[in-house]
Amino acid sequence: MEKRKQWEQSPARAIILDLDLGCDGLLKEIWRVKPKLHVCGHIHSGHGRQSLFWDDAQLAPETFKTSKKSGIIGDLMPSSRWIAAMRVIWYSLRNLISSSFGGTGTAGGVWINAALVYQNTTKIGNPPEVIEL
Repeated sequence: MEKRKQWEQSPARAIILDLDLGCDGLLKEIWRVKPKLHVCGHIHSGHGRQSLFWDDAQLAPETFKTSKKSGIIGDLMPSSRWIAAMRVIWYSLRNLISSSFGGTGTAGGVWINAALVYQNTTKIGNPPEVIEL
């Protein structure tokens, strides 16, 4: 039976852009299940939505964000993080060129962080996320 929806309190790590927060195990599970809709909350500053494509372009930044950091000096040495970073650049450029010529990918799903509380306050400040099924 195909799982089409998934709800969680905490988000998967690396799906939230520019934040190094969330659960590594949940990220692996989401890639295994590949739900059409994934809803979470908890990380208030990650409020919003993002298309999920379940392809190498989606995987590249997640691989980079979840790879082990070696510190300032260690990250200057060639490593698997360098390869992951180059993959992020490659797929970003490829997608930018493709979208310039009218190409768009077909999303495999939608990720929504429906946290209503704004940033690190206790005040409701984020708008509700509404999705039509």
